[in-house]
Amino acid sequence: MQRAFAAVIALVVWAPAVVAGPLVIAGGAIAEDNAAVIRAVLDRRPQNAPAIAIIPAASAAPAEALARSAALFQRHGALPEDIVAIRLAVVDDPTTAEDEADWAARASDPQTLALLEGVGAIWFTGGDQSRIMAALVAPDGRATPLLAAIRARHRAGAVVGGTSAGAAVMSDPMLTGGDPVAAVSPGRGEAVTMAAGLGFLAGAIVDQHFDARSRLPRLLAALASLPPRQRLGFGIDEDTALIVSEGTAMVAGRGLVTFVDGRRARLRRGPGVRATGLALHLMAEGDVMPLPAKVGPAAARRREF
Repeated sequence: MQRAFAAVIALVVWAPAVVAGPLVIAGGAIAEDNAAVIRAVLDRRPQNAPAIAIIPAASAAPAEALARSAALFQRHGALPEDIVAIRLAVVDDPTTAEDEADWAARASDPQTLALLEGVGAIWFTGGDQSRIMAALVAPDGRATPLLAAIRARHRAGAVVGGTSAGAAVMSDPMLTGGDPVAAVSPGRGEAVTMAAGLGFLAGAIVDQHFDARSRLPRLLAALASLPPRQRLGFGIDEDTALIVSEGTAMVAGRGLVTFVDGRRARLRRGPGVRATGLALHLMAEGDVMPLPAKVGPAAARRREF
């Protein structure tokens, strides 16, 4: 029988709370004129820390993703000197002269690590979230020096965010694939799968492109694979961002964020997911909601691989 999902969950160790920056988690397809989502990042940079580090590791065209993201931030108020290009990738774009796959070594490069010193924001582009994990986590599961440096900046107050794949990787476990139809009718599409993510967001998982790809069944299948007390998830529409700080979440952009609380629901896991007793919260731009205990920026409860 085909399994509807697979989960690989990393070991999480929590330590005493510290100050941490917010998270800006975007659902993908950010329009060039969507000031609300981009300003959500820019306006939350710590005072006197305007630099924005862009990490294109998820993209199959990392140089292009860097340039596109830099232009988007500058369009909405970032200065050219604010942009810090972190040339990190694990695949080559054959349309360029440079072999971007060679950028993988920069996760341990002292010069690249130095670029993160003092940055006020760190942004992950879209693409494939598994590439981000391959770039920032060693094969034995340990954080690379670059990931350790990113976590240090987050603990120091820098905002961390991303779009599309850069959103999915925020949780741990993270969704890696699957068709919504397969979640309810196994065998009719790609099975829903999960794997270890970076875990910047504690206590909940994230799905993106939520409206455009009708992903509620996929998110429910993912939640059904978790213990009942961990069945919390955010579905983020395109052109929309979820802004998470300690204790609260709010929405910026043109779509909705769907918060799914399945802790008291009955979720049947196969064949096909079925759910009763779910609590759904729909949030639009400007809406603010209190977060359940243990949901929030993970840097406030330091996570270690």
